Amino acid sequence: MTIALAVDVGATAIKWQPFNDDGEVRSARRRRTPSPCHPDALLDIIGERAKFHQATFVAVGFPGDVIDGVVTDPANLARVAGPGSPVDSAVAQAWEAFPLRERIVESTGARCLVVNDAVATAAGCDVQRGRHLVITLGTGLGVALAADGMLLNIDDVGGRMFGELTFDETVGEASRAQDPILWIQSVVATIAHLREQFDVGTIHVAGGNAKRLSPQEFAWLNLPVIIERSMPALVGLNRLRLAYPSA
Repeated sequence: MTIALAVDVGATAIKWQPFNDDGEVRSARRRRTPSPCHPDALLDIIGERAKFHQATFVAVGFPGDVIDGVVTDPANLARVAGPGSPVDSAVAQAWEAFPLRERIVESTGARCLVVNDAVATAAGCDVQRGRHLVITLGTGLGVALAADGMLLNIDDVGGRMFGELTFDETVGEASRAQDPILWIQSVVATIAHLREQFDVGTIHVAGGNAKRLSPQEFAWLNLPVIIERSMPALVGLNRLRLAYPSA
C-alpha cells in the first residue's frame, strides 16, 4: 500500500501528515522552520519524516516559485527572519535553480511532487465551479487561482509592491503582531485589490492567520469569502498526488 507524506512548508512552520489510499493515517504534526532555511536543512527534515513513515510518495507544498520541481524563487525561506528582514545571500544562492523534487527522490527513494504551497491549498478547497482565488495568510501572502476545478498558472504576488510595502509585509505575520486592527483592514484591502485583478467570484482565505478573520469583515465586497478553518494544503497535496501518481 502506498504511504504518502504530505509536507506543507511555511516560512514559520513545516506541517506534515501521512496518508494511505484510504485517507489520513495520522493527524498532522508541525515543527518550526529554520530561519533562514537552507535547502540541505529542508531535505534533512523531509527525509527524516519520510523515513519514519516509510513513505513511498512525498508531496511538498513550497512557499515560493517552483517550475517542474525546480525552485526559481525561495521567497521568505532565504530571509533571516521572514518578510522585510535581510536576505541571507549564501542561502539565496543555494536555492537558485535548486532541483528540489529530484533531490527529494534521491534522498528518500520515494516518488515526489513539488508545487507552490498556495496551489496545494487551492487543491484542498472546493473550487470546482466558477473562478476562485485562494489566498494563504501566514508569514507572508500566497495566492492561487482556479477556474472550474483547474488550477491556473500565476506568478507569486507576495513580493510585489502594494503601496509602500510588499504584499508579504502588508498582511504577513509581522504586520499582524504589530497592529492586529490595522492588519485586518490591510487584509480586506488586499482581498479587494486581488479580486479586481483576477476577476473572481469566490475567495478562500486559508493559512495560519485565517482563524483570526470572519466572513462578516468582507460582507461589503458582495461576493462569497470562505474562511478555511482546517489545513487544506495537506489535503490538497494528497489529492494532487492521487491525480498525478506517476510524478
